[in-house]
Amino acid sequence: MIVLNILFLTIAFPERIEDRNLYTDLMQQFKEKGHNVYVATSRERKYGKDTVLSVESGINVLRIKTGNLQKVNFVEKGISTLLIENQFTRAIKKYIAGIKLDLIIYSTPPITFERVIKYLKNKDNARTYLLLKDIFPQNAVDLCIIRENSLMHKYFRYKEKCLYNISDFIGCMSEANVKYILENNNFINSNKVEVCPNSIKQINILKNNSNVNIREEYGISADATVFIYGGNLGKPQGIDFLIKVLESNKKKKDIFFLIIGNGTEYDRLKDSITNLNSTNIKLYSAIPKAKFDNLMKELQMWERKYPELVTPDSPTQRIGGAPLEYFEKVIHKIPMLSLENAYSFEELAEWEERAKRILPDENWTYVAELKIDGLSISLTYEKSILVKGATRGDGTTGEDVTQNIKTIKVKELQPN
Repeated sequence: MIVLNILFLTIAFPERIEDRNLYTDLMQQFKEKGHNVYVATSRERKYGKDTVLSVESGINVLRIKTGNLQKVNFVEKGISTLLIENQFTRAIKKYIAGIKLDLIIYSTPPITFERVIKYLKNKDNARTYLLLKDIFPQNAVDLCIIRENSLMHKYFRYKEKCLYNISDFIGCMSEANVKYILENNNFINSNKVEVCPNSIKQINILKNNSNVNIREEYGISADATVFIYGGNLGKPQGIDFLIKVLESNKKKKDIFFLIIGNGTEYDRLKDSITNLNSTNIKLYSAIPKAKFDNLMKELQMWERKYPELVTPDSPTQRIGGAPLEYFEKVIHKIPMLSLENAYSFEELAEWEERAKRILPDENWTYVAELKIDGLSISLTYEKSILVKGATRGDGTTGEDVTQNIKTIKVKELQPN
């Protein structure tokens, strides 16, 4: 057997192996086949950790300190994406330049790996394989994030073409993606584009008998297997294939399709679903907050029952958003807590019972008032002068927005 030195570049390789995704499974598969596996992945600045090379479950993982790429505003993400090429190249030269690579695999996002790939390909004459998971910038156009033919669109389109050109092979998630890539990039040789579907090791699926109300709310049979699509509904997603799947399964009572997303192809998909007149398909452009809260409670129930399945990025693991890096951090003297929701009398009664168990000797009175969603701010005054304004952040640490607060005309800098 030929043993290969394989390098995988990505921005989505979990810090803990138990937080597995399709990339960890793929790299583990290469390792189990006897190959030497290296991974270069981003470690976002918000985590406060430096670049480091270590062995994780038998895989050499180079975690490279970069800007923030996930769950940040579009401007910060764009700047971090532009910087990532140089950051990856410097780190690879420092930590693994002595390794002669045979195969380089890389995924999108980001679309800006071209110069890194070019350096490695020239150094080792390695074969290159692009896992095309995100067709950018077209998906940003579909979601109206950037304007087609704008300066930003032209730049990222140029980077996209460069990445396609330097790749020996391009693996797409579906035939529809292959067709889209070839039709919209006539410079690409069709022989190097193929279907490389998402895959992951199977795990036991837990039967959900806990919350019948959620299934009733969505009109889902208690015995039906639910298939969920969530995300962009644009041209690269191959909506024709999705419509064919829905059409071929429209009469099956033991299957239910829940589709949540938006994009340029939403209306066409909606019209197709209407024409199918099927009872096992639901399409939503978004989920109302009350339904989202119910799904959160369902997730919390599962995490209490199976704590080994809780991941650090679970939405149950934070009160609010993490503090943004470009604001000065403020430690709250008193933690800013979040309110719980209740959408039925039964939920309110359960809350009362819990509270009375905690404080059994208290006399209880109740005050009811409207809850208006908005931004919580902590204001600090010294000698009647506003000196600090901070957002809630994660409840313990927020962002200093004092100068922003001073621009609000209705906020007194000196309280009465």
